[in-house]
Amino acid sequence: MNVLEKKREILELCSEDAYGSWEFWSDAKNKTEAEAGVIVQAIQELVSEKLIVPTEGTYVKGHSYQEILLDADRLTHEVMLSIPFTVDPDTFYWFYATEKGKEQDIKKQK
Repeated sequence: MNVLEKKREILELCSEDAYGSWEFWSDAKNKTEAEAGVIVQAIQELVSEKLIVPTEGTYVKGHSYQEILLDADRLTHEVMLSIPFTVDPDTFYWFYATEKGKEQDIKKQK
């Protein structure tokens, strides 16, 4: 899967709600370094384009959804660990789509 396809997949999941991003994190297969690189690049591009926002479980539980800085090394580490039963919802990144991201997702679905 290329970066554009991965961006579409991630944007679709995050457009549902922040919990949608957990479908992505809970992918059952182990990821190669190349696959992780595509995922990290896709997420970084979506964040820089202001289509998704990174946050953490604490802010989701508190319903503030406070934006946090995205750290590439941390993200890469979390992507490589993201298989079922290894994801810690309190410490891993969460992502949600902005209004702009939701609109773009809707346009891509048509």
